Amino acid sequence: MLEQPGIKAAPGVYDCIGAMAAERAGFDYIFSRGFGLAASLPWRPDFGYWTARAMIDAALRIAGNVPLPLVAASDTGPGAPPNRPV
Repeated sequence: MLEQPGIKAAPGVYDCIGAMAAERAGFDYIFSRGFGLAASLPWRPDFGYWTARAMIDAALRIAGNVPLPLVAASDTGPGAPPNRPV
C-alpha cells in the first residue's frame, strides 16, 4: 500500500459495521480517528473524556473484524485536561 505511487483514498470508519461496509465496497484500507470514534458515542466528544485505552480498544475491535489494514489516529482525548495527571 505505501509503496504504490499516488494519492490513496480511504473511508473513515468508527465501528465494525462501517469497516465491513468499506470492505464490501472494495476499499484497500480503512481509516479511523479520535473525533470520529468519540462523536459516535452518546456523550460530548470534545470534552476530553475519551481515553487512550478507549481509542486503542476501538481500533482493536475494528481491526479484528475485517482483513483490511487500519490507519488509526488518536487525535482526541489523551492529554485533554480530564485525562492529564495532576
